[in-house]
Amino acid sequence: MSTDDTDVVFPERLQRLKHEDLFTEFDDNVLNGLYEDGEYVIDYRFDGDRSINELAIANASYSGLKLVNPKPYYKVGDVILVSVELLNGYNKRLLRGGDRVRVWIKEVRQGACAMGYVVDHRNGSYSGFVRVLWPGRVEVLAAVVLSREAVRVLYKIHREGHLVRQLFAIFQRRFMYEMTLCGPSPFLAGYSRVCNLTRRHYGLPWYCGHPEVLTCAEWTRIGGSQPPWPMLEEERKLFERHNVQQNVRSYITTEVHGRDPFTVQTPCNQIPALVTWRQTPPVGYFLNWKWRSTACTNTLPDTVRSWDLCLPWPLPSTLYNSAYNYAVFWGSHELPFTNSGEFTPLEAHKATHVYIDELPRGNRDIVIIHFYLHFTAYPPTLLRTHVRRTVQSVKALLKRAPQAKVFVKGPHSFRITTYARGVIEDYWGTIHQQILKKEFEEIQDKIYYLDFWDMSVASENNDVHPNMTLVGQMWQTLLGYICPN
Repeated sequence: MSTDDTDVVFPERLQRLKHEDLFTEFDDNVLNGLYEDGEYVIDYRFDGDRSINELAIANASYSGLKLVNPKPYYKVGDVILVSVELLNGYNKRLLRGGDRVRVWIKEVRQGACAMGYVVDHRNGSYSGFVRVLWPGRVEVLAAVVLSREAVRVLYKIHREGHLVRQLFAIFQRRFMYEMTLCGPSPFLAGYSRVCNLTRRHYGLPWYCGHPEVLTCAEWTRIGGSQPPWPMLEEERKLFERHNVQQNVRSYITTEVHGRDPFTVQTPCNQIPALVTWRQTPPVGYFLNWKWRSTACTNTLPDTVRSWDLCLPWPLPSTLYNSAYNYAVFWGSHELPFTNSGEFTPLEAHKATHVYIDELPRGNRDIVIIHFYLHFTAYPPTLLRTHVRRTVQSVKALLKRAPQAKVFVKGPHSFRITTYARGVIEDYWGTIHQQILKKEFEEIQDKIYYLDFWDMSVASENNDVHPNMTLVGQMWQTLLGYICPN
């Protein structure tokens, strides 16, 4: 950030670090909660480097949830308003905002659930709004997903240039091997010389430590690991299981009356692509564990097959179906792609924009683009750089192949973070959605956005990779935008 800022004054100027090519002013804003839907919201930098007291952070066990202006019963389509009051481990009211709070409804008996949205009043109080979309007896629930203090620690880790995950290159000449650390910035700890491998990485920034004997040209494979976190013990506790994804113990049960669940008559294959980018929560809901959009009706029969079982991960692969004359290709995106436990050949990580550029003129392919988890180990500037390059290729594809259909899959929620430390989805998911919607803004009327955030939050998805029920409904949603029946 430049020294001539006049629009906002911060309590302390932060010294620029030498990895500023990767950690930019954009990251400084986004990682501090400053930027949200075009507005500056809250600045975690005012917290400074205060010591962390685990008992002083938001504690869902003491926090409360209550109905605002309760009714004897609600009707399908009504909005339930709730208030969440956060207390800390001393059972005292918090008087500042910045904690990540979530509200949703469910009815287990009907296999039904839907997500609400939350307003932070910056004083420890949060308002939750959730629309009831089916008749029955619903539970209203709330959770403290992430503490303000944990967000501040994440900001500090990235700003200081620490690695949340590590990627290593294998250099090979016949039977001689060397392994060095890699990343999207040339400033790699322990290396005075680095290989600039940006050209081999399809023009996207990538650097690896220079091997002692072999040459940069002998880079053959890539692999990853999770290093010890660069934080103090009290900071580490903020990310332990009992301090993230805490359900507020109190919940509300209420009656919802109506003859039928909420429906929209317009078939999903007839709605404009722009609608998929502009929806507001809830974008849909589960009923009998079938996903129903609030913007349209999916007219496709529920016949999705488990294609994923046939596609070896993480190598690029194609499934052919001669009976119906189609093929499904899957390929991982470019680096960073952390495949812990094994080293993969470089050809396994061809850039997304290269795959798109290779599609021929006049094709009618269905293209699905997804960037998410592997980018959460790095400041958001990196994702924005990759998305911007991808957008260029999508624009070119639509010109040479107007009948091609392009879908951008957004982030999803998950509750278990054991194998993805620092990937607190409520935090990163919001950031990634903003970047995707901003960078694809010019062509939102030509391509579709697959918004599965509500689906994964409402269903309380646990795993980093969605379960098969969700995967099936994701495929069903995708095909519903394409197929009439």
